[in-house]
This record gives sequence, C-alpha cells and structure tokens, in this order.
Amino acid sequence: MKNERGTKLVVMVVAVLCGWWTSEATIITGETAVHSADDTLSINFPINAVDNSGITINSPDLVTNGAIEHNAGTNGDGWVADPTVGTALGVTLTIDLGLVYDRIDGMRVWNFNGSAGTDHGLQTYDLETSANGSSWTLQQNDQSLAVALNIGDVPTDNAFDGVYTSVDLANVRFVRFTAVDTYRSGDDRAGLSEVMCQRVHDPGAFDRTAVRAGWLPHWAETAAAGHLTGGKVFIVP
Repeated sequence: MKNERGTKLVVMVVAVLCGWWTSEATIITGETAVHSADDTLSINFPINAVDNSGITINSPDLVTNGAIEHNAGTNGDGWVADPTVGTALGVTLTIDLGLVYDRIDGMRVWNFNGSAGTDHGLQTYDLETSANGSSWTLQQNDQSLAVALNIGDVPTDNAFDGVYTSVDLANVRFVRFTAVDTYRSGDDRAGLSEVMCQRVHDPGAFDRTAVRAGWLPHWAETAAAGHLTGGKVFIVP
C-alpha cells in the first residue's frame, strides 16, 4: 500500500510540473525539416526554417506581434528551394516536430526576407499535417501569406513579425507546406524564413506526449488520467 501511494504521488508531482492541469501554451523547439526540391539557393537549407536562425525573442509569446521577430542578417537565415529543372511550384517543406503532439493551436510563419529578395517568398500554400509521415490531412488550402517587409544585411534593418494563424490541429508530428504560388516572376524559387508551432495542454486531460517521448511509462497514462478532474490535481489514498 505504501508503494502504491508513493507511485501515485510521483505521478501527480510530475503532472503538476509538466502543466497537465492547465491550458498553458508552449512553443515547440528542436524541429527538423526536409524539402522535395533537388537543390537550394546558396546556403538556404530547409533546416534554416526551423532552427531559429535570424530570430530575436523579445518575449516567448507566439501570438503577440513584436514578441518574436525575424531579422535577415545573412542570406542563410531562411529556406529557399531552387530546383534545377522546372518551377518551384509544388515543392514541399516538411517539418518534423519530433513527437506526436495531441494539439497544436497556433503557428507563426515568417515569409522569406533574405538578401536574395522577398519575391522568393510564398504567396499561397497548402498546409497538411500527419502523425506518421505517410497519411496526410489537408488543413489549409490556398492559404495566402503576406510578402516580407524588406531585405537587408543589417539585422536591425529588417525585423518583422511574420504572420500568426490560430489553428486546431490534433495528433500532429509532421507539418508540410506545399508551394502553390510565389511572389517571384517565373516561380523558379520558393522559400520561407521561419516557422514556429505552439502546442497547448487541455485542462483536465492527460497529455500523452510525455508517454510517447519516454518521459513517463505507459502505465502512467492510466494512473494520472484517473486523478485529473476539472483541471485540478489531487491524490486518492
């Protein structure tokens, strides 16, 4: 009996520390990215769209304009597909969030603003999500994206807020952008500077992400879920 009470206590303490009883939103970090094009422009690799290169965080708030800005200090602070044959239309950028998240409620996208030119940015795109990388769900169709403000080699010349979009995406690990149109004549290149996603915890719900990540064993899902009620955590003797 003593061991059982101790186990429950440990699970509840971990739940409290992880914020499972609140609706706290958290920006996802540590993503990786690949694209379908056979080449990139210079050093504008896919990983540059998720590695915070060029990002200035004034406050860890994805929703509020000005809290997180992108500065095109170098041409490498972003991703640009540069196919050797044909146009860049139909090129995809696939972001791996690293884990399957129960719910994504917001995204901020910074269009390309490197010194190569803001016309490299996406004008419209399709957005798809997947839990396994093979079965995809279309979430946004022909979504428009504002052109970046300007270009420049000095970071302070070029800070801009990007575009925040409120979404409601369930069971997501992979996020895929498909270039539908660009601001560039001939559409031979397509790019983005940065993409950030925000996960949210549902009050009173057990977040399975910790189990998937191996932070907690699978039995913890049942143990903790039985003691999360109405957004409050309590221990049953």
